[in-house]
Amino acid sequence: MMRRNPERCKSWPDCTCADKWRLYQDAPAELFEHESAEPIISAMLACVAKRCPDRRFRDRATIQLMHPVLTEAERLQ
Repeated sequence: MMRRNPERCKSWPDCTCADKWRLYQDAPAELFEHESAEPIISAMLACVAKRCPDRRFRDRATIQLMHPVLTEAERLQ
């Protein structure tokens, strides 16, 4: 029997982060260049990387958080 981790999102895939994930996964590249998108994407990826119950999404979000654009944005804040 698999035990649920209490730190994992119980709403996935009906949560806000999953909605943002779907929005940005198919978004045109120009959307990512918009400055106001960076904090939203970064927050969503951080949440998915830590709380998503699906390891595939956690791993992908962790990799995306290492992207130079996001690490630079975090450094400047």
